[in-house]
Amino acid sequence: MCIEFFNGDVNQMRRVLPYTGVKFWVTLTLLKLGIRLETWGHGIGRHTREEVWDIAMRDMQALSTFIGKY
Repeated sequence: MCIEFFNGDVNQMRRVLPYTGVKFWVTLTLLKLGIRLETWGHGIGRHTREEVWDIAMRDMQALSTFIGKY
């Protein structure tokens, strides 16, 4: 469940978090919940991954267009 959140790779989190065993997995689960609630509250968590990617790409294109004018 929690592994899906990190795209199946928790090695980066293992280097950052000083915990092992159950404490590590509880921390990851709480971190996942916190991130999910924060993104939901901001609105971006209400979209699918594809929609988020599309929004990000359109934002980058708009920024590129804006910067290109100056």
